[in-house]
Amino acid sequence: MYVAIGVDWKWTAIMMIGVPILLLPIAVAQRYVRKKAAQARDLGASLSTRLDEVFHGIVPVKLNNLERYQAKRFDAESGKFVRSEVRAIGGVAAVTAMIDVMAGVGFMGVLLFGGADILSGEKTVGEFMSFFTAIGLAFDPLRRLAAISATWQAAAAALERLKELMDAPIHLESPDNPVPPPEGLPELALRGVNLSYGEAQVLRDLTLTA
Repeated sequence: MYVAIGVDWKWTAIMMIGVPILLLPIAVAQRYVRKKAAQARDLGASLSTRLDEVFHGIVPVKLNNLERYQAKRFDAESGKFVRSEVRAIGGVAAVTAMIDVMAGVGFMGVLLFGGADILSGEKTVGEFMSFFTAIGLAFDPLRRLAAISATWQAAAAALERLKELMDAPIHLESPDNPVPPPEGLPELALRGVNLSYGEAQVLRDLTLTA
């Protein structure tokens, strides 16, 4: 930037004129990325829960011929997850794309304005090339910073979810002060239950009160 300003501060001002204009769109894009990333984290958790339930209940799933039903549920949830992730990544890409658009508009303005200076003899082609080289080197870190800021929004959404879980209040009843069950609850009682599958006896004289 110092080299670019040294060549011509007016060219540098034209080159950077789009920076203030982009502040609001970039802020909106970052909020969008954070929102979609948070949605993706929630959907990812739901997807993991669904897989855990299916794998732990694989025997009932097979016994009841529920493979197709469970596959449809998983496909629906994985589709939502993929769409949310794609939108979040698209938001990250949009931030760097806006920097590129701003750079392109600035380059066009400098070409028009600087071309007139070269034709009039105020500036040389060498100064023009030095300016463009310096600006090109300055914009690459700017693009990377913009990409990092958008990626940070996605990371912040994941950190918020972790913090929410870590800060969740813990409700444990003290064993020294047990709380009696509420009055009037329905009761389920089994007495002397026997159950067999063929010759294999599964339950023998089961008595249970819940």
